Amino acid sequence: MKKLFCLFFALLIAVSLSACKKADEPFDAEKAYARLLSEVKYEDELRDMTDYAAFVFGDAAEGAEVRMMNADDKFEDAVIMFTLRDPADAAKAEAAVRTYIAERKTEADRYNPEEVPKLDKAVIYTNGVYVFCVITNDAETARSILEK
Repeated sequence: MKKLFCLFFALLIAVSLSACKKADEPFDAEKAYARLLSEVKYEDELRDMTDYAAFVFGDAAEGAEVRMMNADDKFEDAVIMFTLRDPADAAKAEAAVRTYIAERKTEADRYNPEEVPKLDKAVIYTNGVYVFCVITNDAETARSILEK
C-alpha cells in the first residue's frame, strides 16, 4: 500500500511539473499561424490576401502588420493575424476585426446566408501584440490551437 501511495504521489508531482512547464512557454504566434493554416479545416483553399488586408484594416492600429488568408468569394473562411507595435493597440485591432466580421455578415446575409453561422462563431484571440481572427466551421480546433 505504501509503494502504491508513493507511486501515485510521484505521478501526481510529474504531471504537475509538466503542466507548469507548458504554462510557462511563451506564445509563438508564427507557429500558431502555421498550425491554423495546416490543421484547421476550411471549406476551400485559402489564398493570401495580405495586400487586401492593408486596405481593409489600414486604420486598425498605427504600424500594425496584418496577414490575411481567405477562401474564395463563395465562402467566408479566413485567418487574419495582426502583429502590433504595442499591446495597447489590441483593442483597436479587435474592434477592426469585429467591424470586418459584421460587414461580412451583412453581405453573407444577403447573398450567402448559409455562411452566417460561421461568422457568428468566429474566433478572436489576443495575446500581447498579436490579434488573431479565424472564421471557419472548425472553430473549436482553431480555438484549441490559439489557447494552448
